[in-house]
This record gives sequence, structure tokens and C-alpha cells, in this order.
Amino acid sequence: MIVEREFDCAASSVGRARSFVVAAAAADDHTSDVLRLVVSELATNAVLHAKSAFCVRVISDDRLVRVEVVDESPELPTRRRFDPSAASGRGLAIIEKVAARWGVTPEGSGKQVWVELAAPV
Repeated sequence: MIVEREFDCAASSVGRARSFVVAAAAADDHTSDVLRLVVSELATNAVLHAKSAFCVRVISDDRLVRVEVVDESPELPTRRRFDPSAASGRGLAIIEKVAARWGVTPEGSGKQVWVELAAPV
């Protein structure tokens, strides 16, 4: 199954993207929690760093759930050094902990940041 939806460059789009992905993936509770976390990070990055509208794709089968967030900026995500008390800067570290795989692929004039999670058994 492949579904996708476009979102505006607005903080309110992050919550809508989360809801869209969880509904599209029809995942169990644990996977839904991880999907919410992943989409929150990727959509927030699209709004804050790419400063662009974004598209979210969900590709799922019985083996994996793949979430792709496509934005209009060619700038690649980078791991940031942060103070332990900082309120941000941990997004890629979180993605690396929860994802089976993740990466970045150029798409159009921007990029696609994708995350794969093992599908629930």
C-alpha cells in the first residue's frame, strides 16, 4: 500500500502528518507510538529547517512500514551537537535509535528523508 498527502509549512501540519501516518499504517500500539515520534521529527525538520511545504508518503506491507517526508530544500539533515539541557537537536539520534534503516534521497529540487520500521508481527 502506498498513500501520500501534502502539508503546508506550518507547525500545525506536524500533528496532522502524525495522524495521517498512524491511520495510513494501521499499526499496532507500539508501532503507532514509534511512527508518531518519527513523523514528528521529520515533519518538524521540514517546517523548521527546510522552511517548506512537505509531502508525507507511507509505504507498508507485511514486512515493513516506510515513511518518506519530501521537502523543497536540497540541504541534507545533519546531526547536531547539543547541550544536554537543550530543547532540540536530538532528532537524528532518535531516528537512528528507533529505525531499522533510514536515509536521504534527492527528489526534485529537494530531498526525501525516509525511515523504515519493521512491521508488527
